[in-house]
Amino acid sequence: MPAFPYTENRGFKTMEEIKTIIKRGGWDNLKRELIINPDFIQFEDTDSKTTSPTRFEKESITEYRYGVEWFSGFYLPVGLQFKVHLRNSENKIIKINFRSFYGYRKKELALLLSNIVDALWEFYFAGVADNFLRKLHDGESIEIGDARISSEGITLKKKGSRKVQENFIPWNDVGTQNYQSYFAIFSKNTPTINGAYYYMSDWNTAILFSIVRAILLHNKLI
Repeated sequence: MPAFPYTENRGFKTMEEIKTIIKRGGWDNLKRELIINPDFIQFEDTDSKTTSPTRFEKESITEYRYGVEWFSGFYLPVGLQFKVHLRNSENKIIKINFRSFYGYRKKELALLLSNIVDALWEFYFAGVADNFLRKLHDGESIEIGDARISSEGITLKKKGSRKVQENFIPWNDVGTQNYQSYFAIFSKNTPTINGAYYYMSDWNTAILFSIVRAILLHNKLI
């Protein structure tokens, strides 16, 4: 049974509250205040000035996803859309989206996305990862998306036309590869057994990456 390291004390720079203005771009130029605090996140995600901002308390935040994608005009790509979505225990979602048209402010907005994602990890999701690791340490299994993780290894689930196919990979056979947009897990002995988890479309892919890589590194399997 492999040991399960916690994600605590990994040298994170302690951040202070982030407070910034988000302009979605294009036809939507409303100035929307975003606050990322160690205890809560708050965002003006409606089009009405009389509606209160959406606020999630830290203990209610369960999942997130993020990324960058092209968006098109009539025929051709015209810019980049940056996305950060958070979901809480009541299944409510905060969507933080903003766009760069024709490369305008692209580097500035990419840095903004990076700063938001870093703050979310330090304030909220490093703790979520730790809670998952504690469950593993106590002998429980955990599920993140279509991956089930236990002390013995990882089970990858794929939905077929009739049923869900499950493939188990023991820890000493687990291979990983991280790309810009997704994280791949595969069997080193049977590479056709694999799964891809996308940062922008699959919830908590960053947590899955952190847990799997931490276990493999700690047990000198990579």
